[in-house]
Amino acid sequence: MKPIIISNGRMLVGNPAVEIIGDILIEDGKISAIGTVGSHAEAEIIDAKNSLVLPGLVDTHTHYIAGANAGYSMLPLAGVTTALDAICNGTAPETIQKTPTGLNILFLYLIKPGLTVKSVNPKDSELSQVLDKALKAGAFGIKLAGAHFPITPDATGRLIALCARRKIPLMIHAGTTENTDDINGLLALEALADGNPLHIAHVNSYCLGVATGDSIAEAVSAINMLKRMPHVVSESILSPLDCMGTRMINGVPESLVMINWLEQSGFPGTYKGLEAAIAAEVFRVSGPKNGVFDFLDRDAGLARCRERDGQVTIGISRHTMSKNIVVATAKRDNGDFVVDAISTDGGIVPRNVTLDYGLKLVNAGVFTMSEFVHKACSRGAWMLGLSEQKGQLSVGYDADIVVADPVTGQAQVVISNGLKIMDNGIVYNNNNKLYSLKQGVYSGLAASKVEPEWVH
Repeated sequence: MKPIIISNGRMLVGNPAVEIIGDILIEDGKISAIGTVGSHAEAEIIDAKNSLVLPGLVDTHTHYIAGANAGYSMLPLAGVTTALDAICNGTAPETIQKTPTGLNILFLYLIKPGLTVKSVNPKDSELSQVLDKALKAGAFGIKLAGAHFPITPDATGRLIALCARRKIPLMIHAGTTENTDDINGLLALEALADGNPLHIAHVNSYCLGVATGDSIAEAVSAINMLKRMPHVVSESILSPLDCMGTRMINGVPESLVMINWLEQSGFPGTYKGLEAAIAAEVFRVSGPKNGVFDFLDRDAGLARCRERDGQVTIGISRHTMSKNIVVATAKRDNGDFVVDAISTDGGIVPRNVTLDYGLKLVNAGVFTMSEFVHKACSRGAWMLGLSEQKGQLSVGYDADIVVADPVTGQAQVVISNGLKIMDNGIVYNNNNKLYSLKQGVYSGLAASKVEPEWVH
């Protein structure tokens, strides 16, 4: 592995991150020196003058493993080196090997009635079997998709308790058979958690004003709840877009959330309603464009929807930046952020905007640069049990690094485990690395063990 020197950059070093001007020496996949690193005739030099040098972004909520291969490129292009895929099951290790881009990968195993459990009220024995299957498949933890594919409140509470007893990370999208993914569905998680640890997905997505008409007030309610739940980890998104993939069954969206979105937007909760929403440009369809996925124009979006019988990913503008900022910046009395990390719910979904939007918020004085690195890198690494290896620029840490334009917020060069995986829009083939709750070999792919302390 050839040494690399990143020279003359504005580097955010350590945790908390401190800005210095200097060089970074990368040897054998690790950061071996910072500051003045001396000359190394055999090293590749990356001139980072006038650029920011940050830890590789850690995105704690993405979707890319089971989708088109484009997602594996879209993450490095956005400065991401480590990504948790929030819905993927037993074939994940095989799929991960087919598209090598050098990412550090973790995935969650989905709880879904009719797929991985038989009913909306599975017994503890059935839930235990699913947890065993997840660990056997190489998963990092479990995902409960809440309002998309709900189970009962009783089963939700029992699942939370069971994962806590077995020290298995559990991510929950709010909602049960008795409520949806609005502020009320979020607040219901406090009682269901009953003091047990869990990961609450994209907190600001439940604060849209649907239930009360006041998204800011709902955001404050969400923050106050999380302050009462120190055992919970969470993330929020910065994008104004809500996005969702959908699948039709007998002309009706499989996801109850998609039905709600259509009806809330004034359309029938059916395939015909989806077509009408796209035609009215209320919903935008994403699709392949120049090797990645991006939003298509109206006619191309309609064509893709019809070609795929409604199995498309759509985007709709539902978030305000003011509400997103309230959620992302709220702090506890001790100065810690209430919501741990910035995520995207992106991957193959074209809203991988943490670097772009985050640096805009730094330039606007919403975050300090150190706070942004904490939210986008170091805290996410901690949530995934990787804080001793990733999430900061420190000697001995994995060389996961992004060189970025501070004005445009675009990644210029991305390095993962000491290998250059993206250079000015070109993504290179490098083996992905799997991390799992259990060390082992899954479908021929070796996984390193992680132990997130928040579940212990």
